[in-house]
Amino acid sequence: HEMSRIQPRHIAAARQRVEPLCLTKAKLFADAVFASQPNLLASVLVLPRFGVSGESLDVALKILFICHEAVRETGFALATISESDQERCLARVSGKAGFLEGLDERSAAQAASDQLRTHPEQYLLAAAYGLLMEHDLASVRTEAEKYLVLAVLNIVETISDALTDTGRRAARVGRPPRRATR
Repeated sequence: HEMSRIQPRHIAAARQRVEPLCLTKAKLFADAVFASQPNLLASVLVLPRFGVSGESLDVALKILFICHEAVRETGFALATISESDQERCLARVSGKAGFLEGLDERSAAQAASDQLRTHPEQYLLAAAYGLLMEHDLASVRTEAEKYLVLAVLNIVETISDALTDTGRRAARVGRPPRRATR
């Protein structure tokens, strides 16, 4: 997708840094996210209040850390995402999810595929959704899983929103990361 600022190479580099996620690395990444995007970190850390298990919380944190590192890989720094930014984006995510609810399985799969293909940060969305699927959390079988999926999708949505609102929300910092040369 030509409009995506976060490309597969950025996500691959981010995953390489984040995975495997041990407690020491998790603390370092949590500190880095807290320093620049405290509201995004809070949106994940609150999930146990909604019944999300510790194991599922770890998946959401890993996705947040990968998203954060992928943005860093692009060479852009986001302005701090506010609670009102998150609420606005969550309304959009919830609207898309609500649209899918009434559809039969085939139509819902097609609509979800269309949403992914047209998303401004489709690679980031695909990576987040892929990690949810990898941990069997994308099916939304429980209320807790619903909150987890909404939180993860909203992380992607708010980052995407901040990256596309370039005049106000994202600025290139320093030089872009170097590409490996052969």
